[in-house]
Amino acid sequence: MIKIKVYFLIDLFIYINNFEIISFSLEYFYNNTLKNSYSSFLNNLYNAYLFSNIKIGEPEYNITTLFSNDNSYFYMTTTSKSNIKDLSNNYNINNSNTFQNVSLFNKTYVRSKYDIHAKEKFVFNMSNLETKINKEIIIKDLDFVLGVSNSYKLNDSIDIYQINIGLELMKSQNEKFNLINLLKERRIIDNYNWFITYNNIKRNNDGLYNLDDIINIKGQLIIGSFPHDYNSNLFSKNNIRTDYSWIMNFKNIYYYNNEKKRQEISLLYRNGEININGFLIIAPIKYKILIQNDYFSEYIPKHICHYYYDSDLEGFYCDKSENFTIDNLKLFPTLYFENNKFNYTFELNYKDLFIEKDNKYLFLIVCENGDVDDWFFGYTFLKKYQFAFNQDSKSINFYSQDLSKDEIIEDKGENNTNKFKMIYLILIIISWIIFIGLGIILGKFLFKKYNKKQRANELDDNYEYISDNKNNIN
Repeated sequence: MIKIKVYFLIDLFIYINNFEIISFSLEYFYNNTLKNSYSSFLNNLYNAYLFSNIKIGEPEYNITTLFSNDNSYFYMTTTSKSNIKDLSNNYNINNSNTFQNVSLFNKTYVRSKYDIHAKEKFVFNMSNLETKINKEIIIKDLDFVLGVSNSYKLNDSIDIYQINIGLELMKSQNEKFNLINLLKERRIIDNYNWFITYNNIKRNNDGLYNLDDIINIKGQLIIGSFPHDYNSNLFSKNNIRTDYSWIMNFKNIYYYNNEKKRQEISLLYRNGEININGFLIIAPIKYKILIQNDYFSEYIPKHICHYYYDSDLEGFYCDKSENFTIDNLKLFPTLYFENNKFNYTFELNYKDLFIEKDNKYLFLIVCENGDVDDWFFGYTFLKKYQFAFNQDSKSINFYSQDLSKDEIIEDKGENNTNKFKMIYLILIIISWIIFIGLGIILGKFLFKKYNKKQRANELDDNYEYISDNKNNIN
């Protein structure tokens, strides 16, 4: 009984003292191969995606890791590449001493019915929010899906393995092969929260970001924490607005043209989705038609601004010159997204929607060919507005930016109170552990002493009894 209580208190102590988070360093892959066409810059941004590198296997290899919010699976697949001379730096399941093929699914998870339930050793970056200590944690026999293709490889092509971390909210709660669930199951983290934060980059003299700077932006994916726990100086939990849907429904989407007339987007185009990989904002064709008439049409006939389209996208960019300066750009209509669930109106102005490259102003809102009904918000939106997600409650949490100083002070005071309560509880638990430990030691000592004395008395009794017998015989 005493052992059970000790183990319970130890587990409770570990649980309440768990400030550990898992983090991934993020970069955008940007294929800058077509430099002659300015439309190609936006097309390359359209195809950009987040990636990281993690250590895997034994011996250890760095393997490219991608992130996606359109699936919830933690899986590995291969991609065929040719003209690779040095294979020694590439992970291969056949060369890893820690790879395990657990079973064949006979079910398509990722690629085909030949997908495999596998295990492998992974090395992740871990940080402690209280001590600020960073370290690496080795997780052995971590479950994942190995996606197996049932097609043949191209001649002279080589399989290069890569990891996918699925971050979809709506289907991940009970999913076994989900990284956040796996980390929570092993008590490496104690909640299902995650968010992305980006490093700050400087704007140029016109207040815009430069394309060369923005494509090299660094970020962090944080798993196991909310932003206000991660950085209480920037965020407050009093400032959280919550919605329980991956799709944001806007009450109104509108802007004011140069004549101060309010232009509203049709009710058919008021849903918005977050795409963590996206660099651009994908808009319905309705917005493109309106903004072309209200802004770009003045400059397109003069060959100052340009409309472009290709097999994927259509959009705009403008030439920076004496006839079109930052003052002209400041006249661009600010776009408003009014959301009831968050009780907040998001704003995107010219500083958010244009970037500069070689004396060109590139417009970061594009339309996909074939038209879409929803808005898709990527880096442009996520850099300005901080969101956090919880896949257990399926919630999107937004930190509004209208926090007063009094609320910050109140929140910090509450945080200090909570820390004091936690320290007090920890001290009580430690005291109980010490008390029980001393009780066990003292109990063992007294029990041992009692047994020793009892045995001595029994020996004395036996000796006297034998002596009496001997005297009687004599």
